[in-house]
Amino acid sequence: MTVLINYNLKKKTGVVLYKNLKLIRKFARDARGVQLLKNDYKGFNWYIKNLRNFNQSLEKCRLTDTYLEYPFFEGKVIKYWDSLVENAKETKIILEFYKNSWPSNAKVPSHGDLTFSNIIFNKNKNPVFIDWENFSPKEPWGLDICYFLISTVALPCLVKNQKQISDQDLSLFEKIWKDFYGEKKFEYHNK
Repeated sequence: MTVLINYNLKKKTGVVLYKNLKLIRKFARDARGVQLLKNDYKGFNWYIKNLRNFNQSLEKCRLTDTYLEYPFFEGKVIKYWDSLVENAKETKIILEFYKNSWPSNAKVPSHGDLTFSNIIFNKNKNPVFIDWENFSPKEPWGLDICYFLISTVALPCLVKNQKQISDQDLSLFEKIWKDFYGEKKFEYHNK
């Protein structure tokens, strides 16, 4: 069975799921889309090589001129439009995973678009980060988590057309932020 999961007209990219072959194929239709696939391949390969929660073989990942292919795996996707309060447990799992897995250098590899829509919890309930199109090899440690945490309160508001974050979500956001970053100053400079 072949299923077209997603097609992005703006990026001219898409994802096809071949369940009978147990693989996922992401494809591109122009030069920009091909560049996104190359970034995705670099980021996904870094992820597989360096992070212990995802047990896949690099040999099973393949990049050609028009598509990226990697093994299909089952998992649970968290609804990014639910409130932070509703997703608090999964949010804490992701923060712990990042804290325990990412190198603690000042500059680290970055996903670049870390939201619940780019995370699948595998059968062991570990988070697996997917869609590495915005991969960058050297960004400040914690930048992905900053983006992720902001998305946990901003995306539900956007989807539900709310003008402000609920008091519960804001209070939880501030607590989680402080627990994760502590007194650490977060600086990002483009040079």
